[in-house]
Amino acid sequence: MQVIQQHRERPAGSDLGQRRADRAEQPVALEASAAARPAGGVGVEAIHECLFGPSILEVDLDDLDGQLITNGGSSDRIRATFRSGVVPATQIRITLRSAATVTARKELTAEDVLGTDKGTIFTQDANHGPNSMTRSLAAVNKLFFLKAKAFGVMCAVYVVDSFELSQHAGQEIIINRLAD
Repeated sequence: MQVIQQHRERPAGSDLGQRRADRAEQPVALEASAAARPAGGVGVEAIHECLFGPSILEVDLDDLDGQLITNGGSSDRIRATFRSGVVPATQIRITLRSAATVTARKELTAEDVLGTDKGTIFTQDANHGPNSMTRSLAAVNKLFFLKAKAFGVMCAVYVVDSFELSQHAGQEIIINRLAD
């Protein structure tokens, strides 16, 4: 399988394009807040992998075009699409859908600057969405993509930062989990 990790180029003078050029293409290590949430009785190794295993990869929403992305032992096909004028310019609506073949639990969790959970939506088994949450941009600092790992432990695999989220103010961000 070929891994796609190239990014689309932004127009000259684009802040995001410059930020992307300055940023290393390596995964970003983040403190464990939403990164690990045990579900029921969980083995120590599974919790350790979530907390100390592969770093959480920072992603740009515009790059989620259905191509394979990988982070450590995780490989996913995720597509982000956008609808404008759905909510006021001070808000974003986040919608999660999964393909009929994706039955393992997938979550999107919004956090504020203190790491406080500001909302979680998920798909699992026959629930393929769409499931949505609308949040103030001022209240959301990061958006974590979590997936079920060993023993059902939910682990953050990808993250979108507040700068990237602010680029989609007033929009609905539709995350489609195509395969994993």
